[in-house]
Amino acid sequence: MKKMIIVALWCIQLKPSDRPTMNKVIELLEGEVDCLQIPPKPSLYQLDKPRELVQEASCSMNSTIPSLTLPR
Repeated sequence: MKKMIIVALWCIQLKPSDRPTMNKVIELLEGEVDCLQIPPKPSLYQLDKPRELVQEASCSMNSTIPSLTLPR
């Protein structure tokens, strides 16, 4: 499970050049890799902001989404 999470973190790197190829992903997941390193933290890391600001922003964005009523 830990190996899958670390590979997933590599796959979501901001710069495409930092992401592994699909062949490398398969190799990492299927292989016996013992020393898989955690990627560096992205520069636009969301959890650096206070939790209240993140929650407030998500609430205000959700309130502006119009609802859609479909006929029955």
